[in-house]
Amino acid sequence: MHAALLPLIKELTTITELGSIHSVLSWDQETYMPQGAIESRAAALSLIAGLCHDRHTSQTFTDLLKTVVDIQTGQPFLADLSPQEHRMLQEIHRDWRMANTLPTDFVTRYSSLQSQSQYHWQKARQANDFSIFAPYLDKVIAMTRQKADYFGWQYTPYNALLDEYEPGATTTALTPLFTRLKEAIIPLLHTIQKKDAFSALPKGPYDKAIQLKFSHFLLREMGFEFDHGRLDISTHPFTTQFHPTDVRITTRFNESDVMEGISGTLHEGGHALYEQGLDPARFGTPLGAAVSLGIHESQSRLWENFIGKSPAFWQHYLPQLQSAFPPLANVPFADFYQAINQVKPSFIRVESDELTYNLHILIRYEIEQLIFQDQIPVQELPELWNQKYEEYLGITPPDDAHGILQDVHWSMGAFGYFPTYTLGNFYAAQLWETLLSAFPALEQNIQNGDLIQVRGWLKTHIHRLGKEKPAETLMAELTGQPLSEKAFVSYITKKYNQIYGL
Repeated sequence: MHAALLPLIKELTTITELGSIHSVLSWDQETYMPQGAIESRAAALSLIAGLCHDRHTSQTFTDLLKTVVDIQTGQPFLADLSPQEHRMLQEIHRDWRMANTLPTDFVTRYSSLQSQSQYHWQKARQANDFSIFAPYLDKVIAMTRQKADYFGWQYTPYNALLDEYEPGATTTALTPLFTRLKEAIIPLLHTIQKKDAFSALPKGPYDKAIQLKFSHFLLREMGFEFDHGRLDISTHPFTTQFHPTDVRITTRFNESDVMEGISGTLHEGGHALYEQGLDPARFGTPLGAAVSLGIHESQSRLWENFIGKSPAFWQHYLPQLQSAFPPLANVPFADFYQAINQVKPSFIRVESDELTYNLHILIRYEIEQLIFQDQIPVQELPELWNQKYEEYLGITPPDDAHGILQDVHWSMGAFGYFPTYTLGNFYAAQLWETLLSAFPALEQNIQNGDLIQVRGWLKTHIHRLGKEKPAETLMAELTGQPLSEKAFVSYITKKYNQIYGL
């Protein structure tokens, strides 16, 4: 590391470590915190968020940054920087600029609201009553719109929110991609719906303790290091990280559906491998952080679907699954494979099949734009949600828990996050094509239970790089093609043509 950068990096690392304390408390809130502690936890999280923001926007940090970059443009002064250091400084400046647009009072109030909102979202979901959550969602939307105004935006405030999760993303760029995807998959869905349904897997019971043990087993097979991580249970599966040596996964289990827990574990395991694969020596800097949520999601979707719902994967792991769960003991492989890949419109995003999953995302993408462009009142959102499910999937959610209350994201103010899931599918499809080309025996190796080959390639070519390159540049160099829906459409069409004999 260039000597002139060390004081800035030291201060940035301290801020990151403060942020890790915030993450630990947030993780605890979702896993083990007593319900009655929500007010004190919200106050603690608010305090830490304010401390991080104050330090990041302090004159001390600004003066350190001024010694190495043009504070107006973000261009580094030093002539003898490596390309990685040059890129790092640009990212540090970007983060500093965004932080400085937000007043500390706003940050502390927003953090407190997020904690309370998440808590009341959980209560509303459990009670199946949107009215419990609605007042908090209304406040979150108002503050999130204010945040977009602080950041500044062009054409729509939603662009400022997209950029927070997928740098450079805009509705102008995304909408054509999503429109072409929709035009490709809805006719395929209609064709499949004319075919006979496959037999479903037995409804269990699948013991949750055994599911947890099997999830531990699959994570170890993927290369997840339990010395540097753990697996717990939460209302909504998520992965959080405090350092590459401390990465936490949560999932949830259904005694009637063993695949819900397995899919959640593989999905979050993909996220966790990314975090464990970051370079610990770069911790605290952009080079020690994931490049974008779209790339992050490509890792989870790759493991959950391209690998975890492939015939090669289950040719190896089905016998072990059947040994662990007697209800599956006599299910033939062909029936099992068809059942876990059956296309069937459903209400819950995280339980949906690969084909209809993106329709769930497109519905949220369109509603989020209406919230921030047209200012749709919160009270009208459940009806709007249900209308779009009827339009795109041909089903109407029977209640709030199966509809607008199913996701945690809006309670946290994470508007603009959902599109990264579909971008992750696009990137994953491009990566899968690249992996198959690089390793002609890849599927045979997976059939033999070798998952470490994939984990090693991803760690070398994506994880260890952090933010050395922008997401689209990284993917273009790795896969030889720009971001596009084409690889995913090709993959999903070929897969379901084979499964359904189209």
